[in-house]
Amino acid sequence: PYESLPPARFRAATLLIDSVLITLWTHATGGPSSEFWTLYLIAVISVALRFDLLETLGAALGLALVYVVLILDGGLPSASALSRPALMLITGFAVGVLAQQRRLHQERQEALTRLIEERTQALSDEQALTARLRQVDLAKTEFVAVASHEFRTPLAAILGVISTLRSHGDSLAPEIRIELLD
Repeated sequence: PYESLPPARFRAATLLIDSVLITLWTHATGGPSSEFWTLYLIAVISVALRFDLLETLGAALGLALVYVVLILDGGLPSASALSRPALMLITGFAVGVLAQQRRLHQERQEALTRLIEERTQALSDEQALTARLRQVDLAKTEFVAVASHEFRTPLAAILGVISTLRSHGDSLAPEIRIELLD
């Protein structure tokens, strides 16, 4: 749904609101020792779904800094609390790369879908043209058959008259010969 919302300001505002709410919740539930620090990881993942790789890395760095400020404010951090910002950065990089690959795959898939649609349309046009050419060829064949049949009858009569004139022309009366020639 976030991809349909074009303004980057809206996406940045939601990130800011998320980070403020997560920080308040983490601070309220124990600060550096709170197990709700994982909400920062979820925020980094949600950023990767809305932004590109560099923006995701920037957001992960910003959330890690916010967490560092939170744990420094809560006193001396434990060793596990110190590794959490690094985990946020690693997560930001990993999900950013995955999100970028997903977007590239989606763009390629859309391009292939457009190509398939174009090729399908071209094939459909060729099939329609082939069907039309078959109809024209059939009409031509029918025309030649009808024309040859229509020409056979008069031609047979003409050949019969010529044959009669050739074989019996001298013995026929001149009026009959002229009539046959006409």
